[in-house]
Amino acid sequence: MRKPRAKPKPRGTLRRAERAPSQRELFRRAARQLGVSASDYERADILAQIAELLMRHQAIGQMLAFKGGAIMTLIDGSPRLSADLDAVVVTGRAVRDRQVRAALLGDLDGRRIVTDVGVVNPGRQSLQYPFVQARSFSGLGAVNIRVEISWREVPLLPAEPVEIRIPRDVHVGAGRPRLIRLPVLARVERIAEKVRAFLERGLDRDAFDLHYHARRLSEAERTRLRPLIQRKLASGELKQGCDLHRQFATALEGARQTWPRGLVIVSDPPEWKDVERALNAKY
Repeated sequence: MRKPRAKPKPRGTLRRAERAPSQRELFRRAARQLGVSASDYERADILAQIAELLMRHQAIGQMLAFKGGAIMTLIDGSPRLSADLDAVVVTGRAVRDRQVRAALLGDLDGRRIVTDVGVVNPGRQSLQYPFVQARSFSGLGAVNIRVEISWREVPLLPAEPVEIRIPRDVHVGAGRPRLIRLPVLARVERIAEKVRAFLERGLDRDAFDLHYHARRLSEAERTRLRPLIQRKLASGELKQGCDLHRQFATALEGARQTWPRGLVIVSDPPEWKDVERALNAKY
């Protein structure tokens, strides 16, 4: 007895399933959707890996804590994209160029992230690396980043341990994301340093960061913030006895003139009048 012939499958069912996009393709697609270059979009994830390389170095790893715009993107969710990784030596001890180079050129899970450290600009109490070249997630060539390590002043508050997921955007992770544990300056101390930076240079990116922080600044944090700002200003570049109200107004005007041209951002920037209102009210 013959077996009944199986019914033919509908057309298309035998086609091979579509290939899942690679992580490189996902990074490129996300950058296009947000209207920024792939290098700008992926730089925060690369900076997190650079921070991990520094933390893994036996000689200097336990001496560092991180701050700055990249940390705001990674742990505070800021839409502003930064090209800088800023680290502070919590012990106040100087670090050496050869130590930093050895850390940056190390392997991370069997892969070398940094391809070229470039020149160092040594300061009296810092090391600056303006042309560090790192491998990209998107595969579109090397990404340039800037790294600065400073021991000019020790943190006033204990560093806070945080966990950072790489990639930070779950939609661009083709595989399981990695968790990186980093020590960062306490948020209220990072805000105090940002106020000092804004007073000293009046940049629109500093105004944006302060506006972003202002939305989550509690009254308890504002109370802690005032003496921290005073202590930061004492070790800053402003002249002693400077009229801070006038300096703040000058910084606001400087930021207003360039707003928002100095920002690399993945959302629409707020209106300047809203930024100015928030800064005057909160700081």
